[in-house]
Amino acid sequence: MTTSLMLLIGLLGGLGPSFPTVVLGASLDETFLPRITSDLGPAIVYKIVPTQDGKFLIGGHFTEVNGQPRRHLARLNADGSLDLGFQTPPIGFFVPFSGESEETAVHAIVVQDDGRIVVGGFFNYVDDTERRFLARFFPDGQLDVVFDVRLDGRVLALVKRPASKLLIGGEFTLVNFASRSRLAGLDEDGSLDESFWPVGTSYTVFDLGGDPDHGVRVAGGFSELLGSEVQRSLLVRLHADGTVDANFQLKTEPIQFTLSPVIYETLRQPDGKVLVGGNFLIFGPDRLSIARLEPDGSPDVSFQPQGVNGAVHGLALQDDGKVLIGGRFTLVNGVPRENLARLGPDGSLDPDFPPAALGADGIVEDVVVLGEQILVAGRFGSVAGSPRTCLARFIEPRPGAPILAAVRQDKQILISWPAASGPWVLEWTDRLGQDATWSPSVGPAETIGDRVVVSEPLTGGARFYRLRARSPVQ
Repeated sequence: MTTSLMLLIGLLGGLGPSFPTVVLGASLDETFLPRITSDLGPAIVYKIVPTQDGKFLIGGHFTEVNGQPRRHLARLNADGSLDLGFQTPPIGFFVPFSGESEETAVHAIVVQDDGRIVVGGFFNYVDDTERRFLARFFPDGQLDVVFDVRLDGRVLALVKRPASKLLIGGEFTLVNFASRSRLAGLDEDGSLDESFWPVGTSYTVFDLGGDPDHGVRVAGGFSELLGSEVQRSLLVRLHADGTVDANFQLKTEPIQFTLSPVIYETLRQPDGKVLVGGNFLIFGPDRLSIARLEPDGSPDVSFQPQGVNGAVHGLALQDDGKVLIGGRFTLVNGVPRENLARLGPDGSLDPDFPPAALGADGIVEDVVVLGEQILVAGRFGSVAGSPRTCLARFIEPRPGAPILAAVRQDKQILISWPAASGPWVLEWTDRLGQDATWSPSVGPAETIGDRVVVSEPLTGGARFYRLRARSPVQ
């Protein structure tokens, strides 16, 4: 049976005679409780990458996940439990006479078409094998010893290219002993891709984004390009061969920048427009660290956020055009929001997210939307007022999703949902968390009017109910 978590309600036996329950908007998922810890300083998750089987990879600075050793890279099941079928050898950065570096981290992850996993970051070994800042693993976590790339600085961004090729960006200046300034193309075996023009940047590359129509976007803190007659700063779009796309340029006159302007993340919308987040001012104070660009790089005047009072590190786009932002800030459009917020398609602040306007108590590094799920990663200890270390998930019913209602009647609970919403399975548990056991409801179900109604016994303790979508084939 293929299932998908939709809604959750909690019922207590001691409540009054009637208590209709309606779930609206996003809510923190109380069942999603992965434990991320580190014995090398505060734990951080920098990156979340979903996989095709519903699991997701996380990379960052940590040494344990759910009490099991996992050094800086792990794969989680959809419910937040650790995928025991994936375990890499220890990843680390050893400093002579000092020991393990507290800066060791995986910053970038990409899954190739054959399932192999490439990671970049700050490390110089995998188990007893030298791997400097870049490594590739098989789907079970074993090191791909054929892929051996020599770099002199950390890798912060990765993007797939055709024929299993890669583009890497970061802080390096040498790749396989050849000069490559913070940007390089690699062949499938890790050798330099000589067909990719060796354009470089004057400062760190933080983000690479594939563009199906134009090649790749390169963003960071650079003020000029190296090896190119065409000049760009902060953001450039390259053709597939590495040459600069002259039809895309940040049109920023008049322009004001912070002392150290930077773009940390870009995100291409289906209509070709590009969201950019970082720490900058473009066209004055109305583009403070968050902006949307037209396909040619000019500002989208229909997107008018006042911006944030800090930096945007993560971006995600929902199907309805709303934009999730995470980073390091306390104000969004002049309204208190702590490191996490959502904007409307026009840049206005969404008053309903995060719930009760409670964000994260630390920096949010990444945000990912998976259907009705919103995954948040970073260096925090609580989200929406509840304890969450480095990872949290919100559940938001999609438009048209069924809304559970519950009413007490004598010694029973009547739980109902719209009959026209499709086939569903009602499940219950007496506790939330990773050790929760969900069981199908045994109560009789009948259709009354336009709703499916299930009768459940009224117990003296707590019961939590959820709907799961049922596939036509079981």
